[in-house]
Amino acid sequence: RGLQFGGDYVVIDGEVRAACYADQFPFTSSTTEAGLGNLAPSSQPVSVLSEATRQVQALVDALGLRRGLYNTDCALIDDEVMVIDFGARLGGNLLGEVHELAYGLPMPDLAIDLALGFSPAVSQPDVRCAAGHLVIHANQVGRVHGLAFSKTLQAVAKKTLIDVDWPHEATPYHSTKDRLGIVLMASSDRRVLEWIYADPQTHLGLII
Repeated sequence: RGLQFGGDYVVIDGEVRAACYADQFPFTSSTTEAGLGNLAPSSQPVSVLSEATRQVQALVDALGLRRGLYNTDCALIDDEVMVIDFGARLGGNLLGEVHELAYGLPMPDLAIDLALGFSPAVSQPDVRCAAGHLVIHANQVGRVHGLAFSKTLQAVAKKTLIDVDWPHEATPYHSTKDRLGIVLMASSDRRVLEWIYADPQTHLGLII
């Protein structure tokens, strides 16, 4: 266990050309711990993120990877950076689109270009804004008839995807199978998104 963050990486000609990081917000209860959302850019110091990128480049070299998009989960444990998961994909729950909002890199388009053998010009991007995704979920058993986003969430919501039809028999959130949907958010003020993550049910306004 430790403070967890993750990244999406663009690899071209065996080199990590861009690394986009986000803090991970977990949902915890007495029976489960599941991902609630990711907020980019990460609040980790530059030294921590640089070390994570160095380790990812070492993995790319050791595995002989030449091109593609890759994803990690990382943890800071006793001041030591550890890459605890590395996969040949973008992060789940539309994390690629979160990084596109935050950094301006068109991650889904890059995935297609690289798969088709193109080598787009990519360099490490600057941060444009704070962006995140939030898993829409219920904390109780009940029939959900819809959502009533708070004014705060309405102001920062950029895309909402609903996985179910209303009404829906919901169960408490334990894993992705209990997800009702996802909302992508972006704001020039990171604190607004942190406030939403701190009490998501209030801002989601599930009608149960």
